[in-house]
Amino acid sequence: MFDPGAPSSVLAIAELNKPGTMHEIHGIALLRSGHEEDAKDLAMVSIARVLDPDDLPWHLGGHTFLVHMFSVVRQTWYRQRRKRSARSEVPDGGEAQDNTANDGELPDAEVARKREFETQRMLGERLLERLAGDSDAVRLLEQQKTRDLEPSELAAALGWTVDKVRATQKRIAYHGEIVLNEWKASEERRMKALRERATKASGEEGTP
Repeated sequence: MFDPGAPSSVLAIAELNKPGTMHEIHGIALLRSGHEEDAKDLAMVSIARVLDPDDLPWHLGGHTFLVHMFSVVRQTWYRQRRKRSARSEVPDGGEAQDNTANDGELPDAEVARKREFETQRMLGERLLERLAGDSDAVRLLEQQKTRDLEPSELAAALGWTVDKVRATQKRIAYHGEIVLNEWKASEERRMKALRERATKASGEEGTP
C-alpha cells in the first residue's frame, strides 16, 4: 500500500523533488498516452506505485530513478490498456450493441479508445520516420511493440548489453519527445483555427 514513510519512498520523494524530475516523468507518460490528461493520470498512478514498497519501489544501487520510472510508466500503461480491453469485452446483454446499431454512433469510451489508438499509431509512424537511420532504435522499438520487457530481457533478446539498451532507449525518448511536441504544436494551431472560425461564424450570425 501507499507508504510515503517507507525507506524506498523517502528516497523516491527526494528524487521527485529535484528540479525537472516531474517534468521528465510527465514527458515519459505523455509519450505513452499521447494525450495531456491521460498523461497526468498515468504519471500519478506510476508515482503511486513507486511509493508503494510492495509494488514497484525504487532502490539505490540499481537503475537511475528516471530509468526506473520509464519502466514503471510502461508497465502501468500496459496494465491500464489491458483493463480497458477487458472492460470492453464484458457482455452487457446486447444493449450497447443495440444502441450502436440504432443510432450509428460509437459509445464515448469506444470513441476515446479509437482516437487514442489512431493517435498512437500516427505518432509511432512519425517516430519511425525520424529513426529511419538508426537501425538499433528500430530493432528495439520492434521488440517493445508487443512485449513488456525489462532492459535486461531486451538485452538478452537482442544480444546487446544492458547499457546499449538504455542508451538506445534514451535516443528513442529524445526523438519521441520531438515528435510529440511537434504534434502538440500542430494540434494547438488546429484548435486555434477552429476557435477563430467558430468565433467568426458566431459574429456573422449576430450581424443584422
